[in-house]
Formats: sequence, structure tokens, C-alpha cells
Amino acid sequence: MPNNNSDVVIYYGSQSDYDSATKNDNAIYFITDQKRVYVGTQEYTRSDYIPIVTGKTNQIPKFTADGKIESTGFTIEKSVPSDAKFTDTTYEEATQISSGLLSADDKKKLDGIIEGATKTTVDSTLDSASTNPVQNKVVKNALDSKLDTSLKGTANGVAELDANGKVLSSQLPSYVDDVIEGYYSDGKFYSDNTYTNIITGESGKIYINLDNDKTYRWTGSVYTVISETIALGETLSTAYRGDRGKIAYDHSQVTSGNPHNVTKEEIGLENVENKSSATIRGELTKNNVTTALGYTPPASDTTYSDATTNVSGLMSSADKSKLDGIAVEANKTIVDSVLSTTSENPVQNKVVSSALEDIKGSYMKISDNPIMTETEYNALSEKTAKLYFIYEEE
Repeated sequence: MPNNNSDVVIYYGSQSDYDSATKNDNAIYFITDQKRVYVGTQEYTRSDYIPIVTGKTNQIPKFTADGKIESTGFTIEKSVPSDAKFTDTTYEEATQISSGLLSADDKKKLDGIIEGATKTTVDSTLDSASTNPVQNKVVKNALDSKLDTSLKGTANGVAELDANGKVLSSQLPSYVDDVIEGYYSDGKFYSDNTYTNIITGESGKIYINLDNDKTYRWTGSVYTVISETIALGETLSTAYRGDRGKIAYDHSQVTSGNPHNVTKEEIGLENVENKSSATIRGELTKNNVTTALGYTPPASDTTYSDATTNVSGLMSSADKSKLDGIAVEANKTIVDSVLSTTSENPVQNKVVSSALEDIKGSYMKISDNPIMTETEYNALSEKTAKLYFIYEEE
């Protein structure tokens, strides 16, 4: 227990908190869930004296020669209201919906984030305008689809094009520059269409049959077709006549009249009268329109004012600007102005600050008899920085 120069330390907690704590003879323990009071290991009941004050005004607790706090005439039964409640303020862990304590997992996550870190958006496609990084696999696939430059102009590679989009002559086979026209028949080429003068086949040359424009090359023993020429016709493997195609195209561009002489019965309009729009508009009456609509339209344009808190209406530019300034999924936060044991809302800073000041060193009323004035308590608190009980003077 403290002597005349020691501090009295006050603790609040449950019975289990007290049972597991290391007892201090210089401390007073208030058991909030059992309404008990201990000084060190000594419990004081309602009929016991509370060994805190001497019963005299403006004096701090006195201690006996053996270091015990001197008993007074105050008891828990007389001095502590029967309905007094001592409870701890509890806080839940913070969630995305409500504020609270920082959980251990959130603390680990927060510690793992570098100071000043920002959210990085990684693109999933290549974009010539984006400044974001792009996914590794997207870059790899794009690179794999590009031509290996080592294949350009090489054997078993690809030919290069000139400025006109033509294959370089240096990369063409020699026979491309040597084309011979003639007439093909029974495996031979002739220079005349009477198939009299035979052309001797040579490698490296292209032979064109003037009868059907098919191209051949000499293999050393026979002529073989280089590419099949598409013939005219009306089958899957032929080309359609251009003159007939032109007629069909011109017909498709007709936008007026009735070139096919289609009747209204053929398109399901047999019950529709042949009237112009002007005739139909002239036959319309106000009663016809009202009956069709089911109500009488207003005689003038309907105007709307901006919405107010009492009347619906159009959104004003000011309301639109306000709405655009509100974050997505924003919530209305209700801030309590008083402390509550049931509210899950945040509480005003000044209310919390005032409550903490009350606990730290203002007033905690237990009886009507003071042991020191506020000025004396403040002076004593500067030296001890501990929590004492003081009483309000009558």
C-alpha cells in the first residue's frame, strides 16, 4: 500500500480481470460486473469503511505507520448509489460498413503496403493509347504472332515486297520472267490454234493456254497446271456472269415504285385502305385521338420545374453537380452527440475528449464531502499523473 508520498492507482474491470491480475497494494480495484471493491487483495463490502479519505475536507488519504490506508467513516453502502454501474467501453473491429478497432489481419495488410503505394491497373489487351502495364501473357502472345525477321528473303522463309507491294524480282523464280502463250492439246503446247507447230517444253518457263487462260509449267516430262482458272457458270465452282450481276445490282438500288408489282394481299395488308398520309391526317379528329389515347392531351406544352424537397421535378444542374461529387456507395454517417452503450455510430470528437478529461482528472462524484478543491487536485495531478477520487463541495 502507498505511504504519504505514494500514488493511489485505480483500476476498473471484471471479476475475471481482477482474479488474473497481479495485485498491487497501492491500487483500488472496482469490479464492474460484481459491484465489489478491493484495495490490493482486501475486499471491502457495503458495511466496511472505504479506506480512501480521512473524512476531513481538502485532505488526501492518510496512511498508517505500516503503510496501510487509514479507514474513514465512508462506506460503500452509504457512499456509492445502489444503482451505480461501472462498465467498460467496448469496441468491435472495423468493417467496410462501420468504424472500429484495427484488426490484426488489417494491421498486417497495412504494414505490407509500401508508403505512398497506388493501385496499379494492368491491361488485358494491347492498347496504343494506354500508359498502364500489360499482362505478361498478352505481350508473349503478341510477340509470338510476329514474323521472325530471319525468315525474310531466305530459303523456306517468306518473300519481301517492294514499295509497290510487289515481290522483289530477285526473289522470284526464273520462269516468272519467261511466259510463253500457246494452245494446249493432248499433253502438248502448240504455237497455233490448228495444233500444228509443237512448242518444246523447257523448265523455268510459264505456258499459258489461250483457249482457257490456264497456266502450266514443264516438269521435264509433262506439262502440269500451275493454277486452275475459274470458269464462268452458275455452279459452286464457277464465276457468275458480270453482265447479269450488273443487272441484279442495279435492280437492288431501286428505292421507289413497285418494280416487282407486289400486291398488298401478298404482304398481309389486304384490310388496309389505299390512302395517302395527307388524307389520313385530314380524317383525324380530336375525338378519334382522345379515344385512341384513352385521355385528353393538354392543350399546351407541359412544363416542369426543378425538384424540391417537397415536390418532384427535374434535376437541377446544382443537384447534378452535387450528385457527381458523391462517391459511389457513399453512406450517410450519423455522428452521435452523446456516449451510448448501444449505438454503433461514431461519436463526436469533443464528446469523447470531454469524457476522457472527466476520467483523467475532473470530477467523479461518490459523496457530498470533498477531500480537495479542483485547483489543489490539478496541482497534485501535475506531480503524480495518476487518477484520484475528488469530491464536489456542497
